[in-house]
Amino acid sequence: MTNAPSQCPQGGTIRVLHVVHWPKSGITSFLKHFLDCRSNSMFQYSVLFFIGDPDELRSFSNLCNQVVCLEFDKNRWKGLPRYRRTIRELSPNIIHTHSFQPGVWGRLFRTGARMKIVSTVHSPYPYLRGEGLIDKLKTFAEISSMNICNNKTICVSEAVREHLCEHTRIKRDLLVVIRNGIKMSQTSFIDPMKIRNEIGCNGSAKIITTIGRLSEEKGLDVLLTAFSLVLKTMPDVCLVIIGTGPMEEKLKAQAERLGIQRHVRFLGFKNDVHPYLAASQLYVNASFYEGLPMSLIEALSSGVPVVATRVGGVPEVINDRETGILVGPHNPERLAHAMTTLLNDVEMGNRFRVNGVQHALKRFDISHTVREHEQLYMSLFD
Repeated sequence: MTNAPSQCPQGGTIRVLHVVHWPKSGITSFLKHFLDCRSNSMFQYSVLFFIGDPDELRSFSNLCNQVVCLEFDKNRWKGLPRYRRTIRELSPNIIHTHSFQPGVWGRLFRTGARMKIVSTVHSPYPYLRGEGLIDKLKTFAEISSMNICNNKTICVSEAVREHLCEHTRIKRDLLVVIRNGIKMSQTSFIDPMKIRNEIGCNGSAKIITTIGRLSEEKGLDVLLTAFSLVLKTMPDVCLVIIGTGPMEEKLKAQAERLGIQRHVRFLGFKNDVHPYLAASQLYVNASFYEGLPMSLIEALSSGVPVVATRVGGVPEVINDRETGILVGPHNPERLAHAMTTLLNDVEMGNRFRVNGVQHALKRFDISHTVREHEQLYMSLFD
């Protein structure tokens, strides 16, 4: 039996359906923090994944009212009708989409103007300024459907908002900036030696960690080259790469070509990254573009000094020379220099640790993010 979507009555329940493409990404990490910290019983949340992962589906089933997987990776043409059917069955008051396909199809499948549409743009997607035909078609589909259907479009950083304003014809009054956040109450004791033993790094080795999807825009090929330069002056260092993605085999082959494979650990996806951050002496983000990286916020809150590329919303997370070091993208030499500098300068590292934790607590506590989202949701029914 379906519920009739309607203007939410004063004091009534607001049903929100979050729609996500990938099961293992910064977006799903954010949603876990978000759903784990919600406290307002006025909201009922469900999550729909385009592509499923059994562990992630089980994890989300404990956090929200209902979890649905379209299994797009198995059959796209069966997935689309199921997406439409799920919207009709759940009849959410709000469809909140994340990324391109969930957004375009969700706007098409909504059932009437009373069903509100909110989309979050998590990154300054390159197709929005691309010159190729496919890029232009995607941009036209994305922006025109947003302008026609969206009630609000959330940008995760000022940089994303400026990117949309500069490269698209999106209606400016649709845009609102709500920064990502994380749950700050990670207080359980973590034994760094246990993690070192797990990943095979000896007790004296310094550990550099990076977290993210293993895809081209994350700049991991540049990071591996930079790491090979670091090893020339600091041979007792280990690079830990957490995540999965299409470039995994290429990156492993590159590590072998550079002769650094004994110093690099590919750990795959980890539901809980905090134990690995707790064992780290440095966190590195080498991305070519970003919205507002969840992994950087997690590193700051864990007290790990950071080196990151000055792209997108990264400078809104990292204050250069206060909570970390920022360098330009696509530059392994400068990245290596920053990494070596921070690993060698204990005083600087300790200062960044203290400043980073304070900065994360002040600006990126998920409770603020949840409150801003729920205030936005309620405003749609004024």
